[in-house]
Amino acid sequence: NIGLSLQVLYFYAHWEPLHKKFLTMFEKIEDKYKTSIFAIDIDDFKNQCKRFSIGSIPAILIFSQGNEIKRINNFISTNELMIIFNDIYMEKKHDKKD
Repeated sequence: NIGLSLQVLYFYAHWEPLHKKFLTMFEKIEDKYKTSIFAIDIDDFKNQCKRFSIGSIPAILIFSQGNEIKRINNFISTNELMIIFNDIYMEKKHDKKD
């Protein structure tokens, strides 16, 4: 466990064909990084979509200490998502040394 203390909002639609693939990807992310992932169904939480200006799905918002640090719109591979989290980790690790 790398311990980034990130929070992730995953906006999805239950009818979306690749929704289950994203859930599998997040399991891998949770295994490697210390994250809190919240899956938000756009049909059930329309106010949250407005609050976070969600214009397309899937949408992944990554927060650190309450600040949005990365937004991913549309589909990406597990490998691409892991690279993004690794880049965030390396940046945070570098920031702690400064």
